[in-house]
Amino acid sequence: MTGTEIISLMPIPFSKNIKFLFTIYVTTNFINRKAVMWWYLLEQILLEKEEIKFNWAGDYHYTTGSRVQKNIAFDKLRYFIITNMNLDTTPELFLNIFGNHFQDIFAFTDQHSLTWPEVKFLSEDPDVTIAAHTSNHFSLKQLADDQLGKEIFESKRELELQTGRMVNHFAYPFGTNLEASDREYQYVNKHGFASAVTTKQGNIFAYHQNLLHQLPRLNINSFTSNAVLDLKTSGMISFFKNALQQSRQIDR
Repeated sequence: MTGTEIISLMPIPFSKNIKFLFTIYVTTNFINRKAVMWWYLLEQILLEKEEIKFNWAGDYHYTTGSRVQKNIAFDKLRYFIITNMNLDTTPELFLNIFGNHFQDIFAFTDQHSLTWPEVKFLSEDPDVTIAAHTSNHFSLKQLADDQLGKEIFESKRELELQTGRMVNHFAYPFGTNLEASDREYQYVNKHGFASAVTTKQGNIFAYHQNLLHQLPRLNINSFTSNAVLDLKTSGMISFFKNALQQSRQIDR
């Protein structure tokens, strides 16, 4: 079974003549139009503005005139938002950063999200597994234990209610070591999920049978050529990337 994080349904980028199994990891409050796809908002603001200023326990100022400055600001603000978002802070945080730039902060959520009838339709396909991806797409590592449980299990419960099927698999939002690590892996393991995936790049090997709640994935997108796909599925890219990371750690 492969893991594919799909937010938008149409057009379906595959042919029913090709037989393969896939998993859709669903963030329920995108469907409910209660969670914001803020990265699209941030991208649009950076494309339009020459600078961004806001206050959040201090003053922040980013000059965004050039493309390089916009890219740097995006990376810094992405990290800032991820590490400050939770159930209590998000509305005020977004108001400070995005201000009055958008009349409808849920416009991108409306544009890119599935609907519940579409999720139900997909769940009835025997080749599709519907899996949980939290309620609000927060970085789980930033949440207190009570919010952690709420994010995970409210999404699982709602998906089961909407589809009439058990939800046994999970994906960590953002999915790097900065957003999920041992506490989150152990929590998901102890509370009945058969597997959980990170966004750490890598192939699956036999030893992963003991690491079913921190599985790596391969990132495949519109820029992935056939040659690159062959390198990824063969394990070559993961091998050299992990070797480089290990060599950097040794150098330190």
